[in-house]
Amino acid sequence: MRRNTIGLVFLIILLVVLNAGCGYFRGNGENLNPGGNSPGNEEENGAGLVDEEGYTRVKVLAQIGDGTLQDPAGIAINAAGDIYVSDAAAHRIYRYNSAGELEEEIGSAGEGPGEFEQPGALALDAAGNIYIADIGNNRVQVLDPEGHFLRQVGNREEFSSFFSSQDDYDTPLGGIAATGSGGLYLTLKGAYYDITDNQLRKYSPEGRLDLKLGSVLEGTIDLVPFTWPEALAVDKKGTVYMAHGANGVGKIIVIPMEGNTPVAEEILQFGNLGKGKGEFMHTPAGICVDGQGDIYVSDTHNDRIQVFDSNGRWLLMFNLKDTKEGELSNPGPLTLDKEGNLYVVDRGKARILRLADPVHHGSVG
Repeated sequence: MRRNTIGLVFLIILLVVLNAGCGYFRGNGENLNPGGNSPGNEEENGAGLVDEEGYTRVKVLAQIGDGTLQDPAGIAINAAGDIYVSDAAAHRIYRYNSAGELEEEIGSAGEGPGEFEQPGALALDAAGNIYIADIGNNRVQVLDPEGHFLRQVGNREEFSSFFSSQDDYDTPLGGIAATGSGGLYLTLKGAYYDITDNQLRKYSPEGRLDLKLGSVLEGTIDLVPFTWPEALAVDKKGTVYMAHGANGVGKIIVIPMEGNTPVAEEILQFGNLGKGKGEFMHTPAGICVDGQGDIYVSDTHNDRIQVFDSNGRWLLMFNLKDTKEGELSNPGPLTLDKEGNLYVVDRGKARILRLADPVHHGSVG
């Protein structure tokens, strides 16, 4: 009898321990707690508790560009930690060192090589070459690591089919992403008031058009429906991540690739209209992917960042409410450094924020 009682007590204790530990396994993403936010650990890892709305508290490591930037529109970081930021209002690219100190200004307003009109999205290849969506000039410019002009991709004539016949809309360039070998992905947005094409394109390092996927709001779809594509990212496996939106609903499309061919049966989509967990308002303006496959998205019109796992399951979100740095305002492009710190183009406040790795230093409710 005594032996049975001891066995029963041991079983109860074991069940209690296992149940308490379940919240620390990744599972369905809802109970993830990678930051280990146990009492007394918040200050050490920079994390705080999730609030009643489900927002994670994250640590701001630095603000970059205060007083210099007018309208930051793109960001990229090279292997040395240098931070490149495009400024659509100043028509130039700023290069900051890893400490956030301004080191160089690249380009000026104009139409010539190395000149810009409303530069937007930025990307870097493995060699450190700089790719800039020169939106007002309807082209992508490619510069070497020192900022010297190498070539351009596209022009006004090539992209004229995206222009509007009703409202003089003629700036279709959206997001860009560079492959390690110098290939270029580019999103092109149709006009808002016309039923015009939207496209995802891939160009070879030599400028050859290797892939063109189109979608019309009410018409032909090549592979998967999308409209007004904006942010774009490519991971080390070559998988493409694209943000788009229509009728107020923002969505993320994940497209695995085999060379220049999409793997149609493995395409993933996620996102619904709203302000709750995993929901977006309109087109997200920023997207990036970390080494574990977690997907960071600027939920621009909800003034927050959301993070999803590689299967599109919601992990966490944050908006910097009640911090000394102030809330996010119209957050745009995102990127990560080699330490996993997240850089946010906080466009509404004309600044760049460097945040401690939100997944491993934040918490999830």
